[in-house]
Amino acid sequence: DIVLSATTRHHLCMIVREAVANVLKHAHATTLGFSFRCRAGALDMTIDDDGAGFATTTSAAEGHDGLANMRARADELGGSFSIDSTPGQGTHVTVHVPLAPQVPLPTDRPRLRVRSADDTDHDARRTG
Repeated sequence: DIVLSATTRHHLCMIVREAVANVLKHAHATTLGFSFRCRAGALDMTIDDDGAGFATTTSAAEGHDGLANMRARADELGGSFSIDSTPGQGTHVTVHVPLAPQVPLPTDRPRLRVRSADDTDHDARRTG
């Protein structure tokens, strides 16, 4: 089990949301692929489409900050963001985020016990 911070979850969700929105608005794709892998202290995410693609060498139009925002979110997580796209050949977005070492969750967590009024042990503060 891996526990991600709220900030990490938020940034990853916003990256996926922006990438999918771009496919829906601009790509005219028939296929969207998504993969999410955790391994060796890192999280790798890819989003692919078979749509129109675009030239990555051109500047974003005024008010179109989606790609820059995705890159900034990955940077804030200490990760990397890359985009590979060619006109007429679709787009491939890759996000790599290193994960902090995980602290194991306790397996023997205290549990709250509910006791009835006629229970012989009236110490309701105890858990176990």
